[in-house]
Amino acid sequence: MKQLWALAVVLLAGCGTTSIPVARKFPEMPPALREECQELVKLERTDKDKPLSVVDLLGTNIENYRRGIECKVKHSATVEWHDTQKKIFDEVK
Repeated sequence: MKQLWALAVVLLAGCGTTSIPVARKFPEMPPALREECQELVKLERTDKDKPLSVVDLLGTNIENYRRGIECKVKHSATVEWHDTQKKIFDEVK
C-alpha cells in the first residue's frame, strides 16, 4: 500500500514539471518604420542661359536637409525599436 502511494506521488509530481513548448517568433517591424527615405530633390534648370537664383538653391537645399533629418529620425526609431524588441525577446525563455 505504501508503494502505491509513493508511485502516485511520483507520477503526479512528474505532471507538474511537464512544459508545453511554445513557438517563439521575433516580432514584425511596424510598417511606418519600413518606409524608405525620400529621394533628394534635384535642382532642375528650366533655362540653360539663365543662372540659378539664390531662392532656388536655398529652397532645394532646405528641402533636402528636411528629408535627410526625417530619414535620420526614422532610422533611429527603427534601431531603437529593434534593439528593444530583441532584448525583450531574448529575456523570455
